Amino acid sequence: MIALGKKAVLAFDYGASSGRLVLGILNEDTKKIELKEMHRFKNCSVKLNQYEYWDFPYLYNELKEGLKKVFSKESIVTSENIEVLGLGVDTWGVDYGWIDEKGELLSLPICYRDTRTEEVFEEVHDKVSLEEIFNETGVQFYSFNSVYQIFYDIHKRKVLEKGAKQLQFMPNLFAYFLTGKKSWEYTISSTSGMVNIDNKKWSKKIFEKLDIPESIVGDIEHGGQVLAPLKETIQKELGIKPLNVILTASHDSAAAIAGAPLVENSLYVINGTWSIIGFESDVPVVNEEAFKNNIVNEGGIEKKARVLKMIPGLWILQQLKKIFNEKNLDIDYSDFGNMAKKSNLISFVDLENERFLHAEKMDMEIKEYCKETGQEVPETDEDLLRVAYNSLKKQYNKSIKELEKLVGNEFTSIIAIGGGIQDKFLCQEISDETNRVIKAGPIEASAFGNIITQFIALGLVKNLEEGREIVKNSVEIIEYKSKRKEEK
Repeated sequence: MIALGKKAVLAFDYGASSGRLVLGILNEDTKKIELKEMHRFKNCSVKLNQYEYWDFPYLYNELKEGLKKVFSKESIVTSENIEVLGLGVDTWGVDYGWIDEKGELLSLPICYRDTRTEEVFEEVHDKVSLEEIFNETGVQFYSFNSVYQIFYDIHKRKVLEKGAKQLQFMPNLFAYFLTGKKSWEYTISSTSGMVNIDNKKWSKKIFEKLDIPESIVGDIEHGGQVLAPLKETIQKELGIKPLNVILTASHDSAAAIAGAPLVENSLYVINGTWSIIGFESDVPVVNEEAFKNNIVNEGGIEKKARVLKMIPGLWILQQLKKIFNEKNLDIDYSDFGNMAKKSNLISFVDLENERFLHAEKMDMEIKEYCKETGQEVPETDEDLLRVAYNSLKKQYNKSIKELEKLVGNEFTSIIAIGGGIQDKFLCQEISDETNRVIKAGPIEASAFGNIITQFIALGLVKNLEEGREIVKNSVEIIEYKSKRKEEK
C-alpha cells in the first residue's frame, strides 16, 4: 500500500522543438491533478556531414538536470514534503537509437527529417507494397516511418556489421539508460510500421520480407506498469532517493490522447508540430477508404486504436518564425494571429505535399507553390501568415470530413489539445471553417496523459476513464463557437 500524503510523479515530455519536466501532484480528495513545470529546455536536430541527428547526450543530460531541480532543497517537493513515486518518458514517434553488445549507444539517433530514406522507398516497396504494410500494420506511407529508417540502417549503413544488436525507440532509450532495462512499449512501437494491427506484436511478415532480423527488438509491453528502479549509480550521482521508472504512454501523441477529456463520439485535434486529427476506437479501421485517405491506426493506452489523420501542422508556423528570427524581426508566436488578420489573402498550400516537410526556406516554398497553382502570391509577412492559417484550417476541415465518411456519421464533439491551442486565432479559424464548436483544453495534454498512466500503474487511478475525469476536473476548457452559425 502507498502511504497517505501528497503523491506525485514526474513526466518527461520531449517534443521535436522543446522538452520539459512536469511534476504531477494528485489530490485524492478533490480528484484533481496539479501540474508544476520543473524544468524546460530547447531541442533541435543537428546536421553532421551526411545525416541529421538528435543530440541524445544533451537531451539525457537535461533529464538529469531536471531531476536535480526536483529534489533540490529549494524545490516544492522538498518544502512541501511531496512523495515522488515514479517518472515516465514520452517523446515524438518513429525515431530510435542502436545499442551495441556492450549496452552502449552505437551512434546518435538520426532525426525523422533526415532524407536518407528516400533512397530505399522503391526497394522496400518492391519487397512489400504500401497496401500490404497498411493492411498488416495500419500505418500509412510517410517518408520518415521507422520501417524505412530501419531498412536503410541495416542494408545501407550496415549497422549490424558495425556492432548494433538492438534498437530502442526514443522514450525507451531514455528509460534504458536510466534503468539498464530495455523495453518496447506498445504506443511508440506502433508508430514504426512494423507491428501487427490485430495481435499487437511485431509483424513477422514485415521483418521477413524486408530481411530484418527480429532479434533487433524484444517483446512489446503495454503502458501502465512499472518498468524498473532508477540505477543506484544515477541516484548517487544526482543525490536523490530511489525512484521507479514507469512504462507510460511513451508516444507523445498517445499520451496527449490519454490526457484528453474525450467522451463518446468525440474527435480529437492535437495542435502541435504535427497536427493530428482522429478518434479513439476499440478496434482498428483498416479498409480501402482508410487506405485511400492516408488514415493511420496507431496504438493507445488500454490497447485502444488511435484512428487518425496526420498532417504537418504548426511546423509551417514554426518555420516562418525561424525566418522572422533570421531577419532579426521582433515577432513572437503571440503576434501571429493579429498579423494574419491584416491580410485578406485567400491563398493556401497543400500541407500534405512533401515539399513543405523538408522546406529549407518556408517563405519561398509558399510563394512558389501559390505561383505554380495560379493563386495570389503573398508579399508581406502578414500575407505569409494568412496563407499558413488558411492552409491549416482547410486541411483540418478536409481531414474531419474524411474521418466522418470513414465511420459514416458526424462527430458530436471536437476536443482540441496541446500547446497549439494557446493560439486563439487558430482555434477560432478552425471553428469557423468546420462550422463546429471546438472545446480547447488541456494545453499540457501529453504531460497529463503521461501522468495519469503512471498513476494507473501505481494503482492510484483505476483506469483511463477515471483518469480523464480527473483531467477534466483539473483544467479550464475553453469553447470556440463558429461565427458562421452565429450569423445564421
